[in-house]
Amino acid sequence: MQRWSFSLALVGMTASFALPTRAETISARQAVARAAARNPSVKAAMHDVDAAEQAVAAAREALTPSLFMGVNGSYAERFSASAQGVTRNSSRSLNGEVGVRATTSVGTSIEVAASNGVSWSTSNINVATTDSVTFGPNYAAELSATVRQPVLAGAGEDVVLAPTRQAESNRKATQIQRDEVASGVVRDVLQAYWELWYAERALGVQLQALALAKQQHREARSSADTLGTVAETDVLRFDMEVASANETLAQARATRAARAVALGRLLSMKPAASMKLAADAEAPEAQRLPALSVLLRQAESASYELKSLDAQIDAARHGLNAAEDSNQPQLDFVLGLSMGGVWTSSTITSLTLPGGRPAFAASLGLELELPLGPGVASAQASQARSQLSAAQARYDAQAEALAADVAALAIDVEQAEAALALTEKSAQLSRRLAEAERQRYALGTTTPQEVVRAQQTAREAELRRLRARVDHAVAVTSLEHRTARLIPQFAVELPETP
Repeated sequence: MQRWSFSLALVGMTASFALPTRAETISARQAVARAAARNPSVKAAMHDVDAAEQAVAAAREALTPSLFMGVNGSYAERFSASAQGVTRNSSRSLNGEVGVRATTSVGTSIEVAASNGVSWSTSNINVATTDSVTFGPNYAAELSATVRQPVLAGAGEDVVLAPTRQAESNRKATQIQRDEVASGVVRDVLQAYWELWYAERALGVQLQALALAKQQHREARSSADTLGTVAETDVLRFDMEVASANETLAQARATRAARAVALGRLLSMKPAASMKLAADAEAPEAQRLPALSVLLRQAESASYELKSLDAQIDAARHGLNAAEDSNQPQLDFVLGLSMGGVWTSSTITSLTLPGGRPAFAASLGLELELPLGPGVASAQASQARSQLSAAQARYDAQAEALAADVAALAIDVEQAEAALALTEKSAQLSRRLAEAERQRYALGTTTPQEVVRAQQTAREAELRRLRARVDHAVAVTSLEHRTARLIPQFAVELPETP
């Protein structure tokens, strides 16, 4: 009977032996913070928000009053016919105008302008001669105001401010989409992080397996060569175990490197630098989530998709208001007021006017414009109604899909919790069985094949335990993303738009 036993000094080996040289250990929160600051998807979403902000500013500026001015000069000749013959007359003028145009939030258009000019006229009074007489310079000045108030199309805040409100709704939708993108990046980073954590722990398990297989092979070879108490087939069995452990270890190293690169990509790192990333030793916490009914309420009130679609419905509704207004007849009240005076070269010094006051003018009119047929506005109104109906239908479809997704993810989390508890127990039992088999082999009451099988079972159980812990963390992360809990939980601070 064999009276020797295997040393278990290597059982406590940790995954730190599997890390690359000069590894950069990073925690989950550090990975999330780095991704929020560097990830190009987050930056792109920030630029989308900035573009939406500019669209709102542009829509608001549409109601900003504008200043207009102009100067023009003219020269004209004309012929006048009479019983005495035909004469040639001419006129010259120089005019200037400055004014302000503005539109109010209810659609009232106001224009106030001041104009002045100077003119000369030349006339051939006697057709029998070529002598001409020049009159002028004559000066004129006028102050006018025109007010146009739409009655049907273009009237009211719902119509005038529709572009601004539509732009604001689009901005809100873009901001929500930015948060959704950021939450998705956090989810992806956490899942990639825990996959790297698992790959490193799995590599540590394989390193332990290789170290134990080598030790068992050395002790079996020593017993076979010196004591003759171990058969050559037993030595070969442990030799095969060493070869198998080396093969599995190579695969585990490649998997760890691939997981590190996947995480580094989300952190905007180059592959060479990514492979030096190492997950913190702390395992993911086994969080317990609220009841399904609570999760469904949270998802309905906080879902990025539903909030974004709701903002899109608002934008479509404002667009419909504008489109239906454009489809109405154009009916406007127009009021015009002006006052002005004319001076000659002899009265310009004192600005003398007949009666001591300027001349006044006023006009009030009603203008109607009707389309001859359905026209473009009618088609655009129908299109806007269809777009609003489509937005509302998408909201309803997304609400149903969200409820189903949250329920399915909650089931995944419950299953992962159950699997985690079961694998913990299986791993504990398999470790005890492997130790018992090693003790039996030391006493000579079992074979190397049974020892190797028990150790393989223990390794597989340990890997399942680690995998179950990561699967649970991944399932929880997916559920928290769908219920919009990741951004508040990690207090993600998005960078300013560059």
